[in-house]
Amino acid sequence: MLPYYKPTDTEYLICDLYQTLDINHPHEMDIELIAALWGADIIYYKGKPKAHWDEYGSVIFLNQFDSSLKQRADFFHELGHIARHEGHQDDLPDLYVELQELQSWHFALISAIPYYLLPTPLEMTWSEYVGLLAEEFRVPVEFAAERVDQISSRLDEEYHYYREDTDLMRSKIESAVLMFRSRPPGPSQETTRLLTQLKYQTRGTAK
Repeated sequence: MLPYYKPTDTEYLICDLYQTLDINHPHEMDIELIAALWGADIIYYKGKPKAHWDEYGSVIFLNQFDSSLKQRADFFHELGHIARHEGHQDDLPDLYVELQELQSWHFALISAIPYYLLPTPLEMTWSEYVGLLAEEFRVPVEFAAERVDQISSRLDEEYHYYREDTDLMRSKIESAVLMFRSRPPGPSQETTRLLTQLKYQTRGTAK
């Protein structure tokens, strides 16, 4: 853990959530397990990464041809939409969609590389620390670099700390933990429905 680093409220929530799964090392951050904690399933298909969520369940779609590193980065970005947002972007103005994408990007950085698992950068250059995070947390180097820049901004004495609005996410986390503990094994009804729909669409495209 980094000395003098003050996590945001969101980072504290993510820390508490991960410790529900006894995640104490970066290699224990299995995205299937993290998805299950949120009551979400992962579907690998040929399209662009996206998330679908409603009262029946949540599904994260990842491109099956992307590298495992990019899939992890995309997973945490899409998880950010599930954690932070309500409604669907198709019904929102462009500026609001841009805001949601920015929020999900920041969520992805802190959830893919949580503060309590950060190694102390003893006698390391910036690039060496970026490389270490990319390797330890199995994310693209560019993604790790963004996280290091984010960390640096919070360590900057001129950085003005602000309190995030985490009420919605806190409520979702509480619901997710309850669902995780009571959820039977296997895909949710919503996942089964979407898989059936996806197979039908793929079959139709093939024609």
